[in-house]
Amino acid sequence: MARQWQKLTDGGPDVLLDSDELLATFFIPLPDFMRIPDNTVMTTYMSIDSSVIAWLDSYGPIPPRTGVDPGFPNSTNLVDTALLAGSTVFRRYEADIVEVSELPLMAEMFTRHMPGTTRARAPKKPDGESPNLFRSVAEIAIPLDSVSFDLSLSNATAGPRIRNKKDISHEFLRSALDSALEVLRSRQSAYYGATRTAVTLMQFELLPPVILIAIRSLNEIADGVEISPNPFVTGNTPTQIGVINDLSEDEMLKFQHAASSSSPFNLYLDLYRQGTVALARGNTRECVVMMATAAESVVNVFLAHLQWEECLTPELSANEWSSSVDTRIKTSFHNRLGGVWSATVPGPIQDWERQVAAIRHRVVHAGYKPTTGEARSSLDALNSLVSYFGNRVVHSGNLRKYPRTAIALLGVEGLKRRNRYTRAVRDLLSDSSELKWDEVFARWYETQIRCIQDLTSPRRSELSRANYFLVFKSKDHYEWIASDWSTRQAVKVDITPAKGTFDPVQSIARSFSSPGKEQVNFPVSAVLPGDAVDAASLQGDWVEDYHLLPMHGVMRDSSDFVR
Repeated sequence: MARQWQKLTDGGPDVLLDSDELLATFFIPLPDFMRIPDNTVMTTYMSIDSSVIAWLDSYGPIPPRTGVDPGFPNSTNLVDTALLAGSTVFRRYEADIVEVSELPLMAEMFTRHMPGTTRARAPKKPDGESPNLFRSVAEIAIPLDSVSFDLSLSNATAGPRIRNKKDISHEFLRSALDSALEVLRSRQSAYYGATRTAVTLMQFELLPPVILIAIRSLNEIADGVEISPNPFVTGNTPTQIGVINDLSEDEMLKFQHAASSSSPFNLYLDLYRQGTVALARGNTRECVVMMATAAESVVNVFLAHLQWEECLTPELSANEWSSSVDTRIKTSFHNRLGGVWSATVPGPIQDWERQVAAIRHRVVHAGYKPTTGEARSSLDALNSLVSYFGNRVVHSGNLRKYPRTAIALLGVEGLKRRNRYTRAVRDLLSDSSELKWDEVFARWYETQIRCIQDLTSPRRSELSRANYFLVFKSKDHYEWIASDWSTRQAVKVDITPAKGTFDPVQSIARSFSSPGKEQVNFPVSAVLPGDAVDAASLQGDWVEDYHLLPMHGVMRDSSDFVR
């Protein structure tokens, strides 16, 4: 049948249609409810430009538009014309609140694991005055000729017009589905722009394991021909289900250790996790931004851990801290670990700058949407960067200088893989006199961050917010300390006890020599009740609380009170 022009929407362009053209129709359940009225139809067009004209001409002459340019019968005016690129109908279906809430599953859990409980009752249906609950579904029809044209532009295939349903491959349908999702995302973005209601843009990775597709020609649609939908397997598996594959004994040990760890290195891992989740859901922007953030986090923590192991104070570290992560990479590691830290030389540093930092810059400053390949490359580049850190910290004499940093970054398994699980490392791990590194370094790192912030926005501590402590450095030597909990700073003070209160100095001092008392490890401290101090006066400047209060230690060599 000859192609013909038709106006599909009032005020819209003239659309060139071929009644034999096939359309693939997808029903896609949306991750978020959208308040678009039921059965709203929205059409997407492809403008007819020079590239489209060449493609159309390859399948025969373009028919004239009736009533347009009657004086030029041998030419076609293509102003205000288009091809159909997609048609979207927003549907809504009533949601079963019991099914959505997973109440049957929870009721089964209670019955099985809590003997004596009764099975949960289903909630009542909303009454007539209550709003019903609905789920949004998008019905998207994609003309397969438009898919062929897109593929021809990308040189993925010759882009022939398909008129026989048997000629449609799974790969071609995947391309049609990608087009449908692109159309849907543009509608979701427009919905957000109009309503400012947060919606998750639909990605292939968010589709259910199987969806249904209807393949129909325009003729079949016009004639109302009955058709059966075909299943399309996406290969996705919902993350809330899985096959039984228990953690191994080694994995359980790692899991239990990670659950009890407070190391700042965990922040890098959590950012990395967020990036991999974003990639798994098709959100390449978030993936790259999270990989860049994770890279900066691991650079900061790694450098800080080296400084902590060198027994540098948080204050000195803050004063030496470079303002940008690339400056820290270029200037702070070579003198400690050797190796190549320039982005001009091929290697992990260059890969980080080009595949992580540069792409993140385009995302943040230009709204760029990275390809899936670019997102995966950012992940690989970050892995290579962290591996490079690990290789350098165990290289030659570096392991002797920074064994605690090597253990914190790589763990025992990482050291074993590099054949660097030495006797010195094993002895250090078994040394009972060593501090709890994770906890002490975490406090050091928090203090360092506060000191860095002070460089631009200094803290202001106040006695009005302070708690008062009595700190004994020995049995006969004590000090009064005020601590502003909001700034984590402390200061020596003279106090005037409130009248009628007990004498805390004598009370605590007597306890040191009470019968049966074990040897006291100084310093020790005691907090005073809020009403025990009538007045206080400063005896110095406010400093980081680790200098004056026990249990706030940050220094690896326990030099907190003498620095």
